[in-house]
Amino acid sequence: MGILYESIKQMSIDEVKQFKIYASRASQNKDSRKDLALFDLYRKGTEPDDDGVARKIYGTEDTKAFARLKNRLGEEISKSLIINAFDDKNV
Repeated sequence: MGILYESIKQMSIDEVKQFKIYASRASQNKDSRKDLALFDLYRKGTEPDDDGVARKIYGTEDTKAFARLKNRLGEEISKSLIINAFDDKNV
């Protein structure tokens, strides 16, 4: 299993909520956000089938675009967790 999938599965409800708020700041059009779609598919799924997930998001098995999407999602989750931890320390 991938590190991204494992880290998403281990996120607490508060961390998921904070990430959703953080991600929604970047764009108001949540329907076209492929990174949020991937996040939701990984949260709801029991096992990551990257080929199946890529087909659901892109309509094809575009592995390069899917790899970039996974990297971007991982970076955004990391930023969200860092900001959340920083805010908790300074309160």
